[in-house]
Amino acid sequence: MKNFRSLFLMITFWSLSFFVFSQNLPYYVPTDSILSWWSYSGNAVDESGNNNNGVVTGATLTTDRFGIPNSAYQFSQNCKIRNCKNDTTHMNNFSYSFWVNPTDTMRLPIEGDSSNMITIQKQCVIHPNHGLMYGSYTTNAGAGVYVGKNGVAVIEHSHNYIKRALVSRDTLIGWHHIVIVYNNKIPSLYINGQFIKTGVSSSRNVHPSLGYDSTIITLHNFSNSGIGAGLNNQYNSGHFFYGKIDDIGIWGRSLTLKDITDLYVGCQLNFSTLPTNQTGFINNTAQFVTVASDSLSEYQWQTDLGVGFQNLYNIGQYSGVTNDTLTISYLTMLNNNQNFRCIIKRGDCVDTSNTVTLTVIDNSGISDNNLESLFTIYPNPTEDVINVKADPKLIGSTYNVYDNAGKIILSGMLNTEITVIELGNLSSGIYLFRVGETMKQTFKVIKK
Repeated sequence: MKNFRSLFLMITFWSLSFFVFSQNLPYYVPTDSILSWWSYSGNAVDESGNNNNGVVTGATLTTDRFGIPNSAYQFSQNCKIRNCKNDTTHMNNFSYSFWVNPTDTMRLPIEGDSSNMITIQKQCVIHPNHGLMYGSYTTNAGAGVYVGKNGVAVIEHSHNYIKRALVSRDTLIGWHHIVIVYNNKIPSLYINGQFIKTGVSSSRNVHPSLGYDSTIITLHNFSNSGIGAGLNNQYNSGHFFYGKIDDIGIWGRSLTLKDITDLYVGCQLNFSTLPTNQTGFINNTAQFVTVASDSLSEYQWQTDLGVGFQNLYNIGQYSGVTNDTLTISYLTMLNNNQNFRCIIKRGDCVDTSNTVTLTVIDNSGISDNNLESLFTIYPNPTEDVINVKADPKLIGSTYNVYDNAGKIILSGMLNTEITVIELGNLSSGIYLFRVGETMKQTFKVIKK
C-alpha cells in the first residue's frame, strides 16, 4: 500500500508539473506529442512540461523577431545550449520547428551523400545526435538541422554515417520560420509556412535530437554538441551557428499543414478587454475602451459609415484613435447606430476586436426628471438582487454601480428589457446605478 501511495504521489506531481509548465505555451503551439518547447524568453527552460531544460554556454539573450529584448539567443563561436534529456521512444515520424536569423553562409553538401566526412563546417542549429544514443549505431541515427543565409540542410548521424538527407538552396536573410517534418523516415522542409521540398529516405531508424548522453559525448568527443553547435570531433571544429535562434519546438509526430501554418502565423497578441456597446445623449461624449494583451501594442480605431471599416483620425469629433480609449465628442443623431472596432498590432501580429455600436438618444425635449424614466430599478430596497427594466433604446448599453466613495464595484450590460443583477456580495448601504453620463438612480441594500 505504501508503494502504491508513493507511485500515486509521483504520478500526481508529474501531472501537476506538466499542467503548470504547459500552461506557459503560446495558444498556437500544438501540444499533441510535444517533446520540448523553448521560447528562450529570458532563459532556456523547457515550457512543454517535460523538463528538458537547457544549459547555456556562451550564447546571449537578444531581441526576437518582434524586437522584444531578452526573447531569443544570439550564437557565435563557442556558443551552445545543451539540453539535458534525450528521447529514445520516437523515431521516423517527428518534427522540428524554430525561428532563425542566420548571419553567415555555409558550404552546402550534396543531397543523398552519406560519406563519413562532413563538409558543412558551421551553421548547426540542432546537433544531429549519434546513433549510439538510441541503441545500435548500425540501425539508428539522430537528425539535425543546419541553416545558413544560403540554405538549409538536414543531417543524419551515426558511427561512420553522416547522411545529407535534405539540402535546399534558399536565400534566408533576416528572420525565417523553419519546419522539418519527418514522415516515415523522409524529411520535408517548410519555410515561412510554405512547403519547399522533400528529401531522401533513410535506411536507418531516424530519431529527433532532443538532448545528449554524457557517455556518448565523452566517448566520441562531441563536447560542443547541442543547440547552436555540433559534431565537434576529429573531423571539424564545432559547426558553430552564427546568428539568432528562437522558439524551438520538437514533436514526436509529423506535424500537419495546419500545425505548421499555426506555428508560422500564430501570435500571442489578443484583447484582454474587448470594447462594449455604448449609449450617449446629443451634445454629450461617448467612449469605447479596449486593452491589448501586449502593453507595447499599437491601436487603430475604425468606423463603418456604410462603405466598410475605415481608419479614424484625430480630427473633429474623434480623439484617441490610436490609443486604447476612443472618445467621440459632441454627439449628434448622425452618430446613432454608428459601428466601431479596434485593430491592434505588435510587429507582424494583428488582431481585430468585435464590432460595437454607439446609440445616441435625443434628449433635447426630455426633462431631467424624465431621463430617469428610461429605466426602473426594483425591488428597492433589496437584499441580494435588483431588476433593471430598461427602455428599448438602452438595450446594449453598459452600466456601472458605485459605492458611497464613488468607486465602481459592479459593471455590466443591459442585454434585455429586464436585466437581473446579483448583489450577494454587497454590504448594506446606499448605491448609485448609472447608465451613460446623465442617467442614474440610487438603490438601497439591506442585509438581514
